[in-house]
Amino acid sequence: MRLRSVSGLTLIELLIAFVVGAAVVAGAIKLFGVSSQGRSDINKINTLNRDLRSMLDLMLRDIRRTGYLGAHPDSDADGKIDAIFKNNPFNEFQINDDASCIVYAYNKNSNAPPVENNERFGFKLMIDKSFSPPKKVLKVRRSAPSLPCHSGSWENMTAPDVEITALTFILTETLFNITSAINLPAAPIVHSCNPGDQCLSVRQVDVRLSGYVTDDPAIKQTVAGSVKIRNDYFAVR
Repeated sequence: MRLRSVSGLTLIELLIAFVVGAAVVAGAIKLFGVSSQGRSDINKINTLNRDLRSMLDLMLRDIRRTGYLGAHPDSDADGKIDAIFKNNPFNEFQINDDASCIVYAYNKNSNAPPVENNERFGFKLMIDKSFSPPKKVLKVRRSAPSLPCHSGSWENMTAPDVEITALTFILTETLFNITSAINLPAAPIVHSCNPGDQCLSVRQVDVRLSGYVTDDPAIKQTVAGSVKIRNDYFAVR
């Protein structure tokens, strides 16, 4: 009876198989890591974009109310502009020199003038030292005894994992000369006002907001939007 010989893998073949298997496993681990990092970055981008968009939308909605007076003036059934509209005390409005702060007022309580402290609002870019290390955040004003940006009580409205890098407010104002329109109704609209003229000002504010994720500065976003202030104001030049 003849015995059949059985041959196995040689040592060299085992080593080659081990090296090939290790390379495949290493490649799979690297691919998994890249895929996981990609998903993490996408999640961070989406979260940052959502946070910035939420802050931008809040600013636009609130700025739109600038100058809201309420229903206190006399009826305008006579077709004349009531004096209180011409001298609306809630038309307090200001953007600071570096365009990083906007302050304004509107009749929050729907009561009669004058403007109360809790009817002065605003947004600004500010360094918040309550964080370690300190970081730039978007602040919202809840009340103030006077209009300027340095006045009043401000609160942080930025998520802890986000830092704001830039905030700008740009005002575009279009004037309509009411005096000219009344005196010369058939003439083209005049967009300038001479001393003594009554003018209507239509205002638009462009807002731009930038920020990044604090634990990954490479993840950054910029959002922008515009808002037309609903309450035009009258001025006598």
